[in-house]
Amino acid sequence: MTVGSTVVKPGQSTQFTFPYAMHEGMGGKHHFEVHIATNDPERPTLVFHIYANSVEKGAAATPTRTPAGYWDLSVETLKDAMAKKDFMLINVHIPFEGRIAGTDLEIPYNEIEKALDRLPRSKSAPIVVYCRSGRMSEIAAAKLVELGYTRVFNLKGGMMAWVEAGLPLEKQ
Repeated sequence: MTVGSTVVKPGQSTQFTFPYAMHEGMGGKHHFEVHIATNDPERPTLVFHIYANSVEKGAAATPTRTPAGYWDLSVETLKDAMAKKDFMLINVHIPFEGRIAGTDLEIPYNEIEKALDRLPRSKSAPIVVYCRSGRMSEIAAAKLVELGYTRVFNLKGGMMAWVEAGLPLEKQ
């Protein structure tokens, strides 16, 4: 479906609004593909993929996209997502101070690029990273985006926020 077209000149910016609403309780994941024609012969078309989850009744707010290209998740959102886990969960904190139940891997935040063989082959596979407070996982999330992963999520506040919400950690 083509929504419309707008001409944007060099140095000019514009805002686009999609005529699509995701309503509470609608359910499901949504994928939008936006094609933008350019005057650049080397890149005549830019394609943007936009992924969104609709809001379920009573669910936590949707993740927030960061300037580095990954999304920040709240503790409540991660807790809810764990019920139907369809993502890789990675503890990137060093030294080890515990883990969230269901963690798939432990990779030091500063060694993410050395562990490519342990990460999903598909660059569009969802990956959630966390650490103790959130800083190491922010670095790891940005590195994953830099490596080409497109669905990277960071647990905002890390294990400290998880415990503060009354949720347990595994110590071994």
